[in-house]
This record gives sequence, structure tokens and C-alpha cells, in this order.
Amino acid sequence: MARRFDITRLQAISKLPGTGGAEWLVTAEDSVEFLKANAQSDEVVIYASGPATLIHAVFAPVQQVTPANQEDLLHCFVQTDESWVIQKSYGGGEGHRVYLEAPLSSRCKSLAGGEKLIFRRSFDGVQKGESTIELSQKLVHALGLHFVPERNAYCRLDQRGDIEDVIRIIRLDEGAGREAVTAVTILTKDLSTYMTLADMALVFIFDFTRFRPGSFNGWGCSPSNRTSSTGPLLQRRQQWQRQLREWAHGRALHRVARTIDRRVERGIESDKARVRNVQDIRPQEQDRSGDLLRPRIPVQLLPRIGAAMGVLTMAYPPPSSRFPRKIPGRVAT
Repeated sequence: MARRFDITRLQAISKLPGTGGAEWLVTAEDSVEFLKANAQSDEVVIYASGPATLIHAVFAPVQQVTPANQEDLLHCFVQTDESWVIQKSYGGGEGHRVYLEAPLSSRCKSLAGGEKLIFRRSFDGVQKGESTIELSQKLVHALGLHFVPERNAYCRLDQRGDIEDVIRIIRLDEGAGREAVTAVTILTKDLSTYMTLADMALVFIFDFTRFRPGSFNGWGCSPSNRTSSTGPLLQRRQQWQRQLREWAHGRALHRVARTIDRRVERGIESDKARVRNVQDIRPQEQDRSGDLLRPRIPVQLLPRIGAAMGVLTMAYPPPSSRFPRKIPGRVAT
């Protein structure tokens, strides 16, 4: 049974507490510990927003971030509403062009060819309130998931034929706008499966900004850079004269081993059992659709945290060195 994410942990780093506020305001860097714990969890936060928190994860091709270009990553910021767009180009020696541009294609070199996971678009003049959260359909379809509104999650049937929440959208209804705390999570085993097969690494863009609302009038000084031996390069701005405030931001890089061990076989057997359960519970629907669940390839994640010139690098070592080997019906990697 996976250990499910508790959003109160996110709330603790996102909102000014009722007591101990002065200490909380100058400890934004401590929020990086949340990212370290997140990397070792059974359910990973890939997006989070709150009054003092922004965490936004995107996929980057492994070869683009091996080794990681620290300067390139730190100067790259991806907007949550960035999406596919029809672009028009004039001049530049190429004449007039109209073309389809993918998200991340005009950003830093490290993310070129990568994939966005979260999209938050606004329907100006029509939509009111919070912008909706959309998921990468490539990820959703590849994992065989379906959105279930009453659970606010993307789900599938587990081995017992029960509904399993794989990607969850969690929101604390304690305020509107910037006061809301929202998170999107995904089960680590499914995330690692996709990353392995797509040959992607996960890049977290994070920003933890703490100040007292209603009394903020600027940082008062330029940011100072610092490289930590156990964490990311943090740009911090502090002012101690009138109000306590702090800002910390950076990048966290997660990699997963591309080696798939013999537990693939157990994964296939598990999926056969899942299909049998589906047939037993809903034989008419199964017969009508003829759509059998595709095998999932579980990959063990054993985070190893280390510093790499200021970017928080979390490497996932191969679970076994005895693979690859051929499995009937499968392509050896």
C-alpha cells in the first residue's frame, strides 16, 4: 500500500502560521527539505501552489541534462499556462512563416524536446475563479488513466478491480486566489515507468517566497547566490530592518535508472491478474470493449541525494545489474 501524500505538509511551508510567524518568515530555505522528502515518497508532488510556494515539474530529455548545465537550468522559468500555440514569424531571412510550436521549445537548451505535465489556462472574460488544472494527455493515456470527477483524480482499476487514484488533484478550500493551496501528485511507480520508457528526467522549478502580506514594499537589496553542498543554489533576498522576509528558489533534478529488471515479469503477471478481475467484475463491459489493460513496468526508486554545482540532483540507481534480458513479447532495453 502506497503512503499517500498529506497536503498539510505542503500547507506548513505555504502559509504564514498563526504562531511563530517571525521565525517562519526567515526560513524559506528550509522548504527545500520538502523537496528532498518528496523525492523519497510513494506519491510525488509534481505541481504545488500556495501563498508562499510554487513547485512546477517538467520533463527534460535525459541526454539534455546529463551532465546538467547549471546556469542554463537556473535561468529557465516555465509558465504554467505555456502550451501549444500557432506561431507567426516574419523576417529573419526566412520570409513569412506559420508553424505549430510546442511548449518548452523556446526555453533553455536543457528543456528542449521535453514535455510539460501541468497546464493552467484561463478563459478570459468567461471563466471565473481559479483556472482549471489540465494534465498532459500523453502521460494520462500512456498510463491508461481516466478522470473521475467525484474523486478529482485520474484513475484505473487495480489488481483487485478497485478504483485506484494514480494522479490526484488536491486543494485546500481555505481561501481564494493566492490563499488557496493546491497540489497535483502522481504515484512514484507510475512516474518512474513513464520516465524510463520516455528516457526523461524530471526537473522541478521551485520558488519559496515568504513575507507578511500588507506590509511588503520591496526586498531592499540585490539577491546573493550561494552554493550548498547538500542542496540547490539558492538566490536569497533578505531585509531585517522593518519586516522579516526571505526568498529562496532553484531547480531540483530527478533521474531514474533506464535499466529494467526482472520484476517486469511480475508486473506482467500482475496485469494478467488485473485483467481477470476486471473480467470477473464487469464481464459485459470487458467483452464489449475488448480492451485489455496494458502491462505496467514497475521500477524501484532508491533516491540518492547529492549536490551538483548548485542544482539539487536526485539520482535513482538501477535496481539490478542483471538486466537487460529478453522477455517474450517485450523489447529488451
